[in-house]
Formats: sequence, structure tokens, C-alpha cells
Amino acid sequence: MPMMGPLWGNMPPNLPIHAGGGDGLVDGLNRLVRPVIIFGLLGILPAVVIWPEGAAVAFAALALLPAGYWALVTVIIGFYFGGRMQLKAQDFQKSVQSAADRAPEVIANIKRLRTALSPNEAADDDPELALELAQGFAEGENAAIVAWQKEGRRS
Repeated sequence: MPMMGPLWGNMPPNLPIHAGGGDGLVDGLNRLVRPVIIFGLLGILPAVVIWPEGAAVAFAALALLPAGYWALVTVIIGFYFGGRMQLKAQDFQKSVQSAADRAPEVIANIKRLRTALSPNEAADDDPELALELAQGFAEGENAAIVAWQKEGRRS
């Protein structure tokens, strides 16, 4: 998939840039970091069960690392995953806001559909709509009723 211009400096918008194989390789490696971290952490559990002596040696070696190192690793991984979570949370908030902005229109459409499909049920839910319907169906406005009345109200 070609990359677009605005991401690459002063290029015209939407001008495709054909990335070479090296760019694709680096992009693929950048996408592997989170899965490698997660699968590595999840892989520790079966490794401890299968090879407890080796796990004990590895954990003893990790215990020798200074506390500052662990603080640094925690901050880096926290920001790495936290930044992604922040972006996902912002995207979610935008989608919720757009849905909330469309809510009045959706409610109005639902009322219109209920009125068109079954005026009595719609009037049961909304007293104002019942009044509008009652005023809208004044005698002589419904062509079917007028035709029926002209025919002498035959059954």
C-alpha cells in the first residue's frame, strides 16, 4: 500500500510514494514489537512449568539487575502500550461522540417510521405525537374514508 504525501513532508496531498523493500521490512519490524513482548511474557508460564530449573536460574539472574533498570523498563513499556491505549481510547471517544450527535436524528426517524407503520402504537409512546395524529386525521382528509362514505358505508 503506497504511503501518502502529507506524512512525508512538503509533498502534495494524496500523492502516492512507492516505498522500497527496506521500508516495508522496517515497517514490519515496527509492527512486531508489541506481539513479541506479549507472547514472550505469556511464554514464560509454560517455560516455568516445563523447565523449572532453567527458569530458576533465569529469574535469579534477573534479580541481580538494579531497581533503576526495572523502573526504566517499566516506564518504557508503560508508555509504549499506554500510548497505543490512549490513541484507541481517543478513537473510541470520537465514535461515541459521533453516535451521540446522530441520536436526535435517529430518534426522529424512529418516530416517523412508527407513525408511518402504526400510528396507534406511536401515539401510545408519545402524547404529543398522539395529538398531532388526532389533528392530522380530521374528517374528510382520508381519501379511503371519504370514498367509503360516498359509497354509503356498505360492508
